[in-house]
Amino acid sequence: MKGKLKNKNGITLIALVVTIAVLLILAGVSISMLTGENGIITQAQQSKLQTEIGKEKEIITLSVSAVRGDKISRGDTSEITSSELQTEIDKYTDEATVTGSGILIVTYESGRSYEVEQDGSITQKGELTPEEAKKIVYATACGEGLAVETADGTVYYVDDVQFSVIQKIEITDAEVITTNGIKESRYNYFVDNQGKVYTWGYNYRGQLGNGTNEDSNIPICISNLSGNALNGKNIKKIQSNDDTMIAIDSEGKVYTWGNNGYGQLGNGTNVSSNEPICISDISGNVLNGKKIEKIQHSGYVTMIALDSNGKVYTWGENNYGQLGNETNEDSNVPICISDIEGNALNGKNIVELQSSYTVIAIDSEGKVYTWGANWDGQLTNGTNQNSYIPICITDNEQLEMYNKKIKDVNMNGTIQMDAIIQIYVTKEGELYIYPYISSAG
Repeated sequence: MKGKLKNKNGITLIALVVTIAVLLILAGVSISMLTGENGIITQAQQSKLQTEIGKEKEIITLSVSAVRGDKISRGDTSEITSSELQTEIDKYTDEATVTGSGILIVTYESGRSYEVEQDGSITQKGELTPEEAKKIVYATACGEGLAVETADGTVYYVDDVQFSVIQKIEITDAEVITTNGIKESRYNYFVDNQGKVYTWGYNYRGQLGNGTNEDSNIPICISNLSGNALNGKNIKKIQSNDDTMIAIDSEGKVYTWGNNGYGQLGNGTNVSSNEPICISDISGNVLNGKKIEKIQHSGYVTMIALDSNGKVYTWGENNYGQLGNETNEDSNVPICISDIEGNALNGKNIVELQSSYTVIAIDSEGKVYTWGANWDGQLTNGTNQNSYIPICITDNEQLEMYNKKIKDVNMNGTIQMDAIIQIYVTKEGELYIYPYISSAG
């Protein structure tokens, strides 16, 4: 099955996230401290809420933006009181009560409470009740079934689901896959909170990474396979399309597997691989010795990576110039375009990347660079011509964005997918699936 949609959790999690975001923003903490390596999201992985917060990064970002949009400020932010903070939280929910000074304690009507320190770390005070532990918090389609997660981090596989009818899903007799929860998922994989990778679905290009080309409806933990490059690694992020996978681990090493028709595996060949390859460990590869912090698919078969020093690496297909190296020739090895003399990214510290067939980058000074496809003017450089090199659009006096300092970018796109279903998890922990019905009927 392809194209399964993810569902977000209910207001309770948002309330906690907004509570934390309000406190930290009022304390003068930046968004980078919320979302950085040692920020709130990373610290939250150590708590009982690790799964939920890991899945709600987008909502966290939106919550922070909403709080800032409300212009909540106090001058001397260190003097915010519990009652003042409670007033702000009440705008979003009445399910939490704030107590404490210096250390924030959020207590829900359910009786569960969480201690939030100034550095953003979260500690749950008290255990889940048996009823709370079995509450469904998340589900994702998985082959011909569903991977369903409960509040205690147990992930079940529910098989033989009839996706063509509306139904409520029960997990009474479901098989347990892991007790580590789900940190991240898409229609053909999920990563648990220990960084282990589970894959399923089509495998015609070896995209499952299990050493075979046989399809699987049941999740396979490839991180547990002896000899697999992911064995013993803590995977922090995966990007995928239908048949190519790219992942980075906690050390910043890059792994690729699946289709390699355009050199998108970055291992110096155009041969597909049904097992992950650590291209960071290949001698002579430009990623060797680098700590990669972000990966992106540009289109479907172009890869982009950003290292800890703000340098950009590209490889794979280059039909629209999305590699940014002044050519439209594909490359089966990564190229550090930040090291190319005369390239607009040379000497710049890139902090944000978004891509499709067009790439957008933002540097530490808030300048914006675009390159690649431009058929609809998406490079915003005043033309409709593709660009094989990055263009700094905030340095162009003729453009509206001239001299602006940009802090974030989000590229919204539509991917055509078949067999789409809708998965809903209620605030009460009930799970329903609905078949997709197009507007055409």
